[in-house]
Amino acid sequence: IKSILYLLEAKIINSYYNDNRYMLNRRNSNNTSIENINEIFEWNIQQFKLKTSSLLDSALKVETLIKTPVTTYPKLIIINDISIDTYPSLYDFVAYQAIDIYKSIGAKYYWNPFVRYQPTFDEELCNKVVDIYNSIISSHRTEAPRIMAMLNRMEFTEDDSIEQLDSLYQLHKHSAEAAPIVIKIAKKETNKTTAYNLLNSFKKEFPNNRYSNIIKEGLLFYELPKAQLTFKDYYSSEDSITITCEAENLTNFTVNLYRINENNPNKYDFSDEQPYYSQTFELSKKLPFCDTLNITLPPFPYGQYTAIVNAIDNNDKHF
Repeated sequence: IKSILYLLEAKIINSYYNDNRYMLNRRNSNNTSIENINEIFEWNIQQFKLKTSSLLDSALKVETLIKTPVTTYPKLIIINDISIDTYPSLYDFVAYQAIDIYKSIGAKYYWNPFVRYQPTFDEELCNKVVDIYNSIISSHRTEAPRIMAMLNRMEFTEDDSIEQLDSLYQLHKHSAEAAPIVIKIAKKETNKTTAYNLLNSFKKEFPNNRYSNIIKEGLLFYELPKAQLTFKDYYSSEDSITITCEAENLTNFTVNLYRINENNPNKYDFSDEQPYYSQTFELSKKLPFCDTLNITLPPFPYGQYTAIVNAIDNNDKHF
């Protein structure tokens, strides 16, 4: 419990530091003494960092933390079923709390005309964060907490490219605990089919993994039907009309063109009207997919028109 008290004190001091950072930035004192806590209202930024860092070091030194399950204090620490395996010990809880505080006190903000607050990080405190991640990894033999710490470390050090993530995945791909790696790769992957296939193959191999709901949501996202129509704003009465339709996961749909009533130009609901022109498409493809279709129409009489996609196989959804 001593470790939790150190952590709570660090959080309180850090909260005051964050709330008053704007004022502390203007203090020019070079004092580094942190012995007298009663002088805290006169401290400079360096004193706050030193005191907070000292408290966190004390919180993380308790040797029994790694042997104490995180569920030991249910009234103090609330944790869900997924997190119990990922952050199994009290050390994990304190370590990740410490990391959040170090990130807070280590951030330096400078003005950028295009990005209001753009942080850089104190190198010494960055090293402390990396050391904590390394300590978490070395303290566990089970995959779940090790993988989570590795992923967090990679993100923090900006070393989480798809290539690096894939290298980590290759080491753990035969385990259900690789789910967070798969999810992260899928989020970074620009090729939707590649991302979908990765999630789908993992779901088939490990259908009951603890991240199955997140993986299912990812698959549903890539299966969502979408359509986008592009065409020129103006055509002459002698021009053929070209419409480009990007159809994503639509296997049976109709492109309908409606003539806009000059007396009601702001009407957007054409469900009760017959289209001026209609063309149906059927695509036999495996999800997910994206097809680009070019539709060429003969010249239309003078007037205003709008084009709408009607997805026949998706509850008559309009795009």
